[in-house]
Amino acid sequence: MEIFLNISNNLRFTMSVKEIVFSMMAVMVIVFALFPFFRKREVKRNNLEVKYFDALRAKSENLTELGLEYYMNLGLDEEGAKRSIENDMAHTK
Repeated sequence: MEIFLNISNNLRFTMSVKEIVFSMMAVMVIVFALFPFFRKREVKRNNLEVKYFDALRAKSENLTELGLEYYMNLGLDEEGAKRSIENDMAHTK
């Protein structure tokens, strides 16, 4: 414990205003560079969700196909997706 305290007392983390501003600008550049990639995934996921729940509400014939695509896009495996679809169908009857 004493070693940790001695090390932490000897280290001084001081940042000037310039360093803080440049750090924040770097973070903003990274966020804006990655934004289109994540936004495309989000839009695709939202569209799949809307299609799936509209098909579920209308008891559509291609419900299983849309459900598989939706749940697999969320990261479930095929078996988990089928269980989720069955669960959704059971709750909408």
